[in-house]
Amino acid sequence: MGRLLTRLTSDVDALNDMFTSGVVAIFGDVITLLGIMGMLLVLNVKLALVSFAVLPLLFGLSLWFRSNVRETYRQVRIRLARMNAYLQEAITGMSVLQIMNHEAQSVHEFFAEPRHKTVVDLLIAAGIAWSAIEGTASDAHRPLLGKTLVITGTLPTLSRDEAKDLIEAAGGKVSGSVSKKTNWLVAGEEAGSKLEKAQSLGVAVIDEAGLQALLAAPADAVDEAAAGE
Repeated sequence: MGRLLTRLTSDVDALNDMFTSGVVAIFGDVITLLGIMGMLLVLNVKLALVSFAVLPLLFGLSLWFRSNVRETYRQVRIRLARMNAYLQEAITGMSVLQIMNHEAQSVHEFFAEPRHKTVVDLLIAAGIAWSAIEGTASDAHRPLLGKTLVITGTLPTLSRDEAKDLIEAAGGKVSGSVSKKTNWLVAGEEAGSKLEKAQSLGVAVIDEAGLQALLAAPADAVDEAAAGE
C-alpha cells in the first residue's frame, strides 16, 4: 500500500510539474539556444562550428544520465514507499498499543534500535522538542504511575537498566533500597539482602514475569494489586 501511494503521489507531482512549468521552460530554453547558435554563426562560422563540436558529447552525457537517473529514482521511490508503509503501520498501531497497554514495551523496543536513537538525537539537535503533559488521559496507559519498585538480583531476560526503563516508561519509580513505601521488589537470581529486607517489611516480591504482568495490566488493576499487598 505504501509503495502504491508513493508511486501515485510522485507520478502526479511529476506530471503536474511537467505541464505547469516544464513545458514552458523547455520552449524558453530551446528558443534561447537557437538564438545563441544563430548569433555565433553570424559572428564567426568557424568559432561556431568549434562550439558545436561539444554537442555530441553533451548529448551522450544526457543519454547516460537519463539511463542512470531512472534506476536511482526507482530506488528512491521504493525507499520512500517502505518509509510510508512503516509510518502508516506505526501510526495506526498506536491505538492497538494503547488498548493492550503495551506502550512501555513498545518504547523500550523503539529505543533499543540505534538508528531510532540517531533520528531522535537529530530531531533534538534541530530544535524539535516534546513537552510533557501531565494529568491527561494518557495516565490511564501508565499502570505503574505513582508506584515504587526495587530491582535486585539477575533477571532471566532483562538487564537492570532495561527493567528500569520499562518501569519508568510505565510511570513507576525505581528505588535503590527497600522501604515501607516500596510497592514491589522485582527479584531475580542471587537477590541477596534486599530480598530478606523486603520479606521482613512485608513488601510484595515478584519475578520478571510478574513485572511484565504489571506492565501489561490496566492501571486500576495495578492500583488494586498495590492496595491489596
